[in-house]
Amino acid sequence: MKNLFLTALAGLALTTACKKSDNSTTPAPMQVTGTLSAANETPATSATSATGSFTGTYDPNTKVLSYTITFSG
Repeated sequence: MKNLFLTALAGLALTTACKKSDNSTTPAPMQVTGTLSAANETPATSATSATGSFTGTYDPNTKVLSYTITFSG
């Protein structure tokens, strides 16, 4: 009887130890944006009226950054 109890307890411990954790979460893609302007240049200049924007998505699972840059002037 004691051997049956120990065998059942060992089986339960092994089953519990092998259970996959449900706490793993997949990181969500991140949105990134930015504004481009002459005031951000080094050295700063007001000689141009050029502007632009940066929009991107970074996926930490695939480590891929997809982006679009638009500008004028």
